[in-house]
Amino acid sequence: MMCLCEAIEYVKAATERKKVENLDKAREQYLLGQLYAANGDMKAAYKSFGKTISKSPPYELEFNARIRQTETATDENHKTILRKLKRMARSPKNKEYLSQ
Repeated sequence: MMCLCEAIEYVKAATERKKVENLDKAREQYLLGQLYAANGDMKAAYKSFGKTISKSPPYELEFNARIRQTETATDENHKTILRKLKRMARSPKNKEYLSQ
């Protein structure tokens, strides 16, 4: 059975591949963030979710990455993330997601 540390290394290697579409890279970064969070490395998880957002993924993936970023944020990042989430909540695209 594979431990989280091994899985993290495999996914990290996958994110460093060349000639891969941005959507695939965004998904891999999101998965890497989830693995880091499950392993307890919240700082690395926060950074990985940020890289997901920077890849301009589909809206739903970006929204979920921002939510997961708030869950893994340190105290100094909380205000910035909450401000971004409030701004997203005002967007008409978010009507169906506001309960989250």
